Amino acid sequence: MLKTDWKNGAVITSVDTLASPSDQRESHLPRYLLEKQGFELMDPFIPVCVDIYNLKEIHSCLDYYIDRRWIQGKGVSDEGREQLIFLSGYNPIKLIEICAPY
Repeated sequence: MLKTDWKNGAVITSVDTLASPSDQRESHLPRYLLEKQGFELMDPFIPVCVDIYNLKEIHSCLDYYIDRRWIQGKGVSDEGREQLIFLSGYNPIKLIEICAPY
């Protein structure tokens, strides 16, 4: 899929710091997370900033986590959702750190 032998398409990927332990990397930037070979494979690399969630996005994400049973019990209630939103500050990474089963 990442080979350049096709036309009129795009590949969208993401780089996640959770996939690389902090004690095993120099930086959180994609160049370091992908290492030289991976970064060159992604050429041209066009970074896209992902802002914090809006209200609709965070509720959609919470619905997904509830469906996957990452959130159970009191976290499913409206009060539990509000606490998770407050604790995460609408930040996608913080929300997954709070809710992930690992």
